[in-house]
Amino acid sequence: MAAVPLVPLLTGSGNETARPPLNRDTDPCTLTAPAALARYGETEQDPAYGGFDRCDVLVHRPDGGTVDVRVELDPATPETTEPARTVGSVKVLKTPPDDGTCERRLAPSGEDATVTISAKDDGEGGDGDDPPLCEMADTATNSALAALNEGKVRPRTTPFPANSLFHRNACALIDPTALHAGPPRPGFANWLCRYSSTTTDLDAVIFFDRGRPPSPTDGT
Repeated sequence: MAAVPLVPLLTGSGNETARPPLNRDTDPCTLTAPAALARYGETEQDPAYGGFDRCDVLVHRPDGGTVDVRVELDPATPETTEPARTVGSVKVLKTPPDDGTCERRLAPSGEDATVTISAKDDGEGGDGDDPPLCEMADTATNSALAALNEGKVRPRTTPFPANSLFHRNACALIDPTALHAGPPRPGFANWLCRYSSTTTDLDAVIFFDRGRPPSPTDGT
């Protein structure tokens, strides 16, 4: 067994480095450090694995399995009773592993955004022991904490084309009344939008994704 402690980056004494705000221009890949995950396997950073609000590091383990370590920007979440600690100017919330995923949430002070870090087993291949998901999530959390507290989070360097969905608002695509839904609940930078029906127990989610194009198996 190996313990991966959260390194004491800063004490919260007011000496934190000024950091750029977390907004739609933030490059989520600057919150990652693939080299820190290299001890678990060969790492591959994929900045376009999903939505515009995330950056993934795929860890290809020696036994053939793959763990997706995801760093994702989210809207600020309400206060919670989950166990939390503060490192520098960032509150760290841990959640127990669930369904092959271990997750951490970072809430930087003064920000209207949070950072969600998750380690998920892809469930394919791998003939060894179960991957140490929470240990990997903690390793990625250390890297993100350092980037946040040391002001290393940076804006994107390559602009998206004018016709990219990056510039669109997912909440402007559908009239809530057409879904018999209440007010939309936007995700980070309006790249995701959730609707809850006022007449049934159904929800609808619209989100922008840069994965593979849909196929008939995805439905219509």
